[in-house]
Amino acid sequence: MRGTLYFARSCPPCILALVILFTVAVSGERSVITLTNNGYSGILIAIGSDVPEDSTIITNIQDYFTEASKALFTATNRRSYFKDITILVPKTWTMTASPATTESFDRANVIIDKANPIYGDSPYVKQGSTCGKPGERMHLTPKFVSDRTYSETTFGHIGDPCAAMNLARSSMEAQRRHGGRFDRTQDDYFIEASKALFTATNRRSYFKDITILVPKTWTMTASPATTESFDRANVIIDKANPIYGDSPYVKQGSTCGKPGERMHLTPKFVSDRTYSETTFGHIGSIEATRCNGGIGGRPIQGFKGARPGYPCNKDPVTGLYQKECVLYPDFSTKEKTSIMFYHFLQSVTTFCGNSPDSEAIDHNTEAPNRQNRLCEGKSVWEVILEHPDFSNGSNPAVSWDNENFNTTPSFTVVKEVERRYVLILDVSGSMNNTLDREVCFYTIVGN
Repeated sequence: MRGTLYFARSCPPCILALVILFTVAVSGERSVITLTNNGYSGILIAIGSDVPEDSTIITNIQDYFTEASKALFTATNRRSYFKDITILVPKTWTMTASPATTESFDRANVIIDKANPIYGDSPYVKQGSTCGKPGERMHLTPKFVSDRTYSETTFGHIGDPCAAMNLARSSMEAQRRHGGRFDRTQDDYFIEASKALFTATNRRSYFKDITILVPKTWTMTASPATTESFDRANVIIDKANPIYGDSPYVKQGSTCGKPGERMHLTPKFVSDRTYSETTFGHIGSIEATRCNGGIGGRPIQGFKGARPGYPCNKDPVTGLYQKECVLYPDFSTKEKTSIMFYHFLQSVTTFCGNSPDSEAIDHNTEAPNRQNRLCEGKSVWEVILEHPDFSNGSNPAVSWDNENFNTTPSFTVVKEVERRYVLILDVSGSMNNTLDREVCFYTIVGN
């Protein structure tokens, strides 16, 4: 089956940005990548013609993608790895290599070329505009690939992600999260939520009156319902959802501005204050946008131009942290997800789950990020599983009987060659007509 590498915008070598692999439809303009028996073949990495010859680039490409293949195998629950990779070097390089055949710089899936004026030496891929749509090819720079000291200091050691401390490039939005404060009753929760809403909307809205409908089986004294019913409720407190568990959730609308369906809370979330505050935080508190929500830490100033490492201040009107703030994570965390978030944490090895095929059922559906916005709250792993490469049982996990499965790719280095053009002119009787010859010539040369 066909697939394509669909990377995160910033790709640190800790998994070589693990080149986060979303398997989606292949563009005919790129080298065709296929997935067979769990192995991706046909990956083409090309070095730009302006890049000076440096054998270190070849060596480090092989090292980076060998580690990336191993990490990919773990992240996809033993369902995929990089089987073979071709490296195309410029024709100006003097090193010995087999001549390229169909390989060209324009068809490469990954390019090593001069720095982009906007991103500098940071790895990047321009993202697709819709969920599941592939991005364009990955762009690495000669400095990023060859200068391992720079790469590891800035983005993290490929074999020791805990060394990556580049918080300035890990974007984090502070958000007000109306989660888990249930002191004595539901009334307390919505009293505090109303106060937080009033602040968040710049004093333009709050909850004026709320009706709570209890089951007829309860023995408590309450006025009889008139038009109220469970089916008409805006917020329900009911048994846990098989996917979301005790996490509060609202199924989002599919387009911008479209309201979601009613909010779902569980009895445990509402009644168990210790669980709620430990897991989701105090109502009205500021939470970092992250996935998963179990990764703790503290806010610091981290963006370029700010004072790295300095404490963050809150806006006196909105109560939110200043925009330069990022989350300095707790490096002792044991959370396994998500490599789409803080990939450099030692324990992080896989994608967020929320699917039967994942051990981690912990996607943060509340995070106001592109993943939730474009994919209607679906986790990365859910989106991956929708592609034919993995759907309907395709490429099932490699058996644990083969515990030491070899994920090391085979590498082939080829050198760009001068293009040769052949012009064929039919001089037979059928081409005596001048117009026919002109049409034929245009068809061969013009197209």
